[in-house]
Amino acid sequence: MKTSFTIIFFLIIKLSLAQQSQEPPKLVAGFPVNYDEATIPPYTLPELLTLENGQKVTNSDTWMNERRPELLSFIAELQYGKTPPAPKSIAYEVFEKESDALNGKAIRRQVRIYLTENSKAHPMDLLIYLPKNSIEKTPIFFTISFTANNQTVDDPGVRVGEIWNKEGKKVKADQPGMFRATNVEQFIDAGYGFATVYYGDIDPDFKKGFEHGIRQEFLKPGETSPQEDEWGTISAWSWGLSRAMDYFEKDEQIDAKRNCFNGSFPIRKDSALDRN
Repeated sequence: MKTSFTIIFFLIIKLSLAQQSQEPPKLVAGFPVNYDEATIPPYTLPELLTLENGQKVTNSDTWMNERRPELLSFIAELQYGKTPPAPKSIAYEVFEKESDALNGKAIRRQVRIYLTENSKAHPMDLLIYLPKNSIEKTPIFFTISFTANNQTVDDPGVRVGEIWNKEGKKVKADQPGMFRATNVEQFIDAGYGFATVYYGDIDPDFKKGFEHGIRQEFLKPGETSPQEDEWGTISAWSWGLSRAMDYFEKDEQIDAKRNCFNGSFPIRKDSALDRN
């Protein structure tokens, strides 16, 4: 089932943190960062309206059916990496179905999604708030967080999750989070729901995090890492978020056709690209 999602781009948390100091960081997540455009090697952008075989794009059918897929394929291989298809089946555990929250304005739902087929490995906890007593399906404002769900919102009813610390170990998120809690009530008051997941449940964002993330489950026999044109961490997050979208489509109280995603990259089901 195809679902249209409006994609909103915001500055990611790391960028805002970098702006707090006069000099931007030379390393982010252990990787060097280049800010000098002069050091970028020479490159030539492909002609937008010319197919790889040299044919010019002169009508909308050629654009939609030939050139556009070519460009998306380039981005998939060169920028985000190719992602695997969606599993045929994934288990969902709704461990909190409908509890009062936000001073009676909303109901809270918590869902554990198992990201590997026929397995309890790699659980991802999805936190959802919906306006209470709504008689219509509710669109969701959906975000990926750098902290556990219970640290993302100010709500003692949220299950205490686990996070990856600076030493690369998974620990209980039983302390206050690094960032200010999200104001969920603003979405509820506007008639929207709110949902979030912790990125570390999908693929930890540090050098040796690969062995703890979802990508290692898809290695072919004999492989120790993905191929150069296959997914990196951002595509892994996209793939995991797509599994949450799968759940939205199954939830009768959620309007999966009118959802909004807040993040630093585009997503759609089973790809890091193009939601339409």
